Amino acid sequence: MYNMKSLVYFLILCCCCGRISAQTYDELVGKAMDAIEADSLYDAEKWLKEALNKEPAHMGNSLLLSNLGTIQRRMGKPKEALESYTLALNKSPHSVKILLNRASLYLELDYLEKAYLDYCNVIDLSPKNKEALQFRAYIYMRQRRYNEARNDYRALLEEEPANRTARI
Repeated sequence: MYNMKSLVYFLILCCCCGRISAQTYDELVGKAMDAIEADSLYDAEKWLKEALNKEPAHMGNSLLLSNLGTIQRRMGKPKEALESYTLALNKSPHSVKILLNRASLYLELDYLEKAYLDYCNVIDLSPKNKEALQFRAYIYMRQRRYNEARNDYRALLEEEPANRTARI
């Protein structure tokens, strides 16, 4: 009888401790943001992944995945960052910011065609986006497609007449 009481008390204690240590999605996101502010990228990555695993269908996960991609990029993990950006775009395919983040990473990795597609998607969503126009023109220049580059630089000059790169 004594062993049965001990077992019941032990199970109750385990349940209580489990509830105390279980963290909510919002708490995990808060910890991740605190880690980002403290420039603790490894901790931020860990907390974001835990939050994503905690509630995989949460509406805010596209933002978390984008932030995770940026953290992984800063940590020197470009493949993981691309995967995170792509997952974020699966949830929010019309996000200009996420498309720009992924496009710039593609450009860093010299995946010109993939970067080009993302910049084209940004321009489709936001035709006067200066960053997309400038980098798509850069890609055109690298591909020796000078007429297309000239068109993007002209559009860029309409938005930002003092842009040095476009003026040259």
